[in-house]
Amino acid sequence: VIPHGPYDHHRGTLEGTVRTAPASALNLLFFGVIRPFKGLEDLVAAFNALPPERIDDYWLTVVGETWEGWTLPLEMIEQSPYRDRISVVNRYVHDDEVAAYFAAADAVVLPYHRSSASGPAHTAMSHGLPLVITEVGGLPHAVAGYAGAILVPARDPAALQAALERLPAMRGVKFADPHSWERTLDRYEVLFADIGVSRSDAGV
Repeated sequence: VIPHGPYDHHRGTLEGTVRTAPASALNLLFFGVIRPFKGLEDLVAAFNALPPERIDDYWLTVVGETWEGWTLPLEMIEQSPYRDRISVVNRYVHDDEVAAYFAAADAVVLPYHRSSASGPAHTAMSHGLPLVITEVGGLPHAVAGYAGAILVPARDPAALQAALERLPAMRGVKFADPHSWERTLDRYEVLFADIGVSRSDAGV
């Protein structure tokens, strides 16, 4: 397994944040296009299931553009009993805006139903944020060695809710990103050596 390098080009500073959540609330960020396989509806269901006496401790920020006509998650948000604690940015977000949303987040939640890889997961790790992510596709490999990751089953709002309730204890902790481009390059060099190909043969 050769890990992807870090997404540290999206790492910003606190001076450039976009945050609707009050300072007292744990700001949960869902980031990425809103499509059926992204599982946002599971996160909304988990958020809705948080106990009323705890909800003041949480805020959900959804940043992403609807694709494939997948409006169910946004419909659920509009009907949520906690609608006043959910922010939605439903549009394409340019690269120069990405860092501001991650810098304002206290944790990132990615409830994919399937996925081979995840740019938002790597961006979360580059920011050192707590990360709740599902055990599908290549995602367990992508977060291997990242102490801030909480892996949960896909399509399981109850497991997501339990993970959300673990996050306040992790708030403010910055976790080290285990990925680097040097590590990725080293793994490729091992692969080339194993198959008898030199770097020059491989065009590296």
